[in-house]
Amino acid sequence: MGQLFHYNSSPNRYGIPAFYALHVWVWLHNPHGFFVDWNPKVSYEEHTARAASHMSPAHGARVSTGLRLAQ
Repeated sequence: MGQLFHYNSSPNRYGIPAFYALHVWVWLHNPHGFFVDWNPKVSYEEHTARAASHMSPAHGARVSTGLRLAQ
């Protein structure tokens, strides 16, 4: 589809070797397009606090995206 992948060098915030990535907005509509990195309708506020509260060592870590649609 003519899209360029983004190169993420190493070291990176994920602690993994260098890799290529492509953002694709499949489940949420992005008014700027399918392949744009950021969606103005999505907010990550309070993600860190909520993600930490969802961690349960007894049951394994659960993943929380923390996505909120902007009003």
